[in-house]
Amino acid sequence: MDGKNENFYHGLFLGMSFYLDNKYLLKSNREAGLGRYDVLIEPINKKERAFILEFKVADTNESLENFSKEALEQIINKKYNIELIKKGIKNITFIGITFYKKQLRISYK
Repeated sequence: MDGKNENFYHGLFLGMSFYLDNKYLLKSNREAGLGRYDVLIEPINKKERAFILEFKVADTNESLENFSKEALEQIINKKYNIELIKKGIKNITFIGITFYKKQLRISYK
């Protein structure tokens, strides 16, 4: 996995998400739980859905699915949602996204 490539996708996603700023707070690479999440999308209205995203870059096309599930497990195991729970946000979607060249896989819960 190449951290430099992961940073590219991370930045690309953040750039595409700036239009959400009237309904959501976008947070990136902040400490939460037992680590640092890639992107957290926090709703201004606490009754709306929040999203926590973790990005990975796979070494091969065959490893896309595994890396995607690993990203999802990382969000859960490192308890990145603790900040949102403390704020009273209960509706949270975890998303693991893995890239390999022009392919991608998404796992979510």
